[in-house]
Amino acid sequence: MGEFFESVFRELLPEDNIQRALVLCLTLLGTLFWRHLSLVGKHHRLERCFDKLRNSLKDIPKETNQEELIKSVQDSLARLHRFQNRINAANNQGIWRVPRGRHDPLPKTKPRIIAVANLKGGVGKTTVTANLGARLAEQGYRVAVVDLDWQQSLTRLCLTQQQVGGKLDYDGELTPIASALDAYATDSVDKPRWSEMETRRSDQPEFKVVPTSLRLGLEEDTALLRWFGGESQYDARFLVGDWIRRNTADYDFVILDCPPRVTLSLTGGLSIADLVILPVTPDQLSMDGARFFFSPAMHSLHRILWEQATFEPPKFAIVANRCGSHKTHVDQARTAVKKLANDIKGIRGIKLEVEGAQTVFKELIAYSKAATALDSKLSLAIDSSDVHSQYSSFSGEVMDWLAVSPISPDHSRKTIQLVQ
Repeated sequence: MGEFFESVFRELLPEDNIQRALVLCLTLLGTLFWRHLSLVGKHHRLERCFDKLRNSLKDIPKETNQEELIKSVQDSLARLHRFQNRINAANNQGIWRVPRGRHDPLPKTKPRIIAVANLKGGVGKTTVTANLGARLAEQGYRVAVVDLDWQQSLTRLCLTQQQVGGKLDYDGELTPIASALDAYATDSVDKPRWSEMETRRSDQPEFKVVPTSLRLGLEEDTALLRWFGGESQYDARFLVGDWIRRNTADYDFVILDCPPRVTLSLTGGLSIADLVILPVTPDQLSMDGARFFFSPAMHSLHRILWEQATFEPPKFAIVANRCGSHKTHVDQARTAVKKLANDIKGIRGIKLEVEGAQTVFKELIAYSKAATALDSKLSLAIDSSDVHSQYSSFSGEVMDWLAVSPISPDHSRKTIQLVQ
């Protein structure tokens, strides 16, 4: 620093030796003053560190013996070590590819669990979930549809305004899955209760919805951080799936409306699914979204979800949605879906069973009417005869994929009155 000041003043006053000597003296004084300020700053920082240390020591009970203190320090170091190991694993593999940790899976028995998923948004996952659930309930099955996306589309579609009210932000009543994440992530003894609500189809008591709210996104992030930091013994990626399977033994079908992104809810839902339905619209972006689900970038996640599990992976079915009503459009969509399924089967490393659905969902006005509640007669789009026939066909395909025998007509519910 002194050399800097000297060079500056040397350029300003190159000839005057007296002034140069004066400048050198001032430079020396300035340098000493600068170092003094630096030492004062370091001294203050050191004082702050000692203050923190004193406060920490005050928090330690006086009766704490040396062995307890050493054990506490060792436990803290062990947590840091686990966290560092997960950081290293995440850097090398990605957080969604870290090997399985502890979770408590149940055998795949009843109910049959269907996940409706696509990493591309806007393809009609919520519509398929709600209407397929309604059709299966109409056939006499006990059905629960579960909203796994904090955007709450399924919750809004299946519940009335009176049921929802102002509860879509962080209200506990609409966040049973978020509460489960919080309880398991903190190793709570008191596990949250299963919470379901009647859908707007009041004439179908067999058809329930498990709603959600914005709080789900918050609890997903918190649970992931707790597990990643070693604060929770449960692998956060499987908490949602474990909890759903433990609370749905009384149902015949559980249909999961999955988010268009990789989250704890998606990994949990996929880990327990018997069938994954991938809706696609007749455009390249939508097709690419389904194809990316099986891309090499996802292979490690596939291994975590299914290849390291003790049960068979789910079947996959691709179905065309929002297609034109003309026969040519329907045939083109059906052909595109079949080709996409065959292309996916040909991807190196894929060992999953992928089918293309014969059913094609047409773009009909009934969908928009039901979504906006403009027609009181349409609680869901399936109340329209045109939509009903499509989902009758599709539910039959679903039963075949899952090898489920239809309920006999004597035990099925009376068919609801359809809107022409």
